[in-house]
Amino acid sequence: MKGVIDKIIGEIALVEFDCCSMISLPLSYLPAIVKEGDVITKVDGQYIIDRQETKWLNDAVQKCYQTKALRGRI
Repeated sequence: MKGVIDKIIGEIALVEFDCCSMISLPLSYLPAIVKEGDVITKVDGQYIIDRQETKWLNDAVQKCYQTKALRGRI
């Protein structure tokens, strides 16, 4: 199961899984370098950052913003 770090508040990360469910996870469960927007997945009982999915997601969001900006919607 993959999730996206939606927000980090203090020592808690809010993670969106499956586009619908939000889960609060202690930062101690996650890699020390995790940041908002990172895609994480659980492997062998530990959460890891999926760098490839994070890059793909960031690129997709940037394309969306660029398209909207060109249409004058931002």
